[in-house]
Amino acid sequence: MPMNPLAVVSSNNSLIVKYSKVKGERYVGITDALADGFFDEAQCQAVQLLEQAFNDIDEGCADDWVHALTFFYVKDVPHGTKQIDGSRFYYAESDGKTFVFVSVEGRVFFLDSDFLDPQSLINTVVQPEL
Repeated sequence: MPMNPLAVVSSNNSLIVKYSKVKGERYVGITDALADGFFDEAQCQAVQLLEQAFNDIDEGCADDWVHALTFFYVKDVPHGTKQIDGSRFYYAESDGKTFVFVSVEGRVFFLDSDFLDPQSLINTVVQPEL
C-alpha cells in the first residue's frame, strides 16, 4: 500500500484509503466480498464463480451470474489470474481502474483502485519478492 494516505475511512465491511483531496480520485478500496451477499444467489461458491468468469471453466454456476461478472470484469478488458502463497487473485483493468478479487483461506475480498496497476494492488495483500 502506498505510504502517507490523506484519509482512511472504514464502514461495515469496507476500507477506503485516500491519497488525494479530490473526491473520487487516488483511492484504494478493500471490501469483504462475501459480506454483502453478492455471491449468495450464484448457486456455487464464490471461487467457482470467479474461476468460471475469469478462466471460462464450467463450474456449474448460474449463467446469469457468470455473464454479469464476465460483462463487468472480463469482457474486452485486460484480465487474468495469479496464484501466490495460497492466495488466488482474479484481476482486471478497465477505464483507468483496477479491480482484484482475492481468495484466501475461504474468504473473498474485492480491491479496487484508480491509480494502482494489478501487480501493485496485489502487492497490498502479499509481500512482494525482493
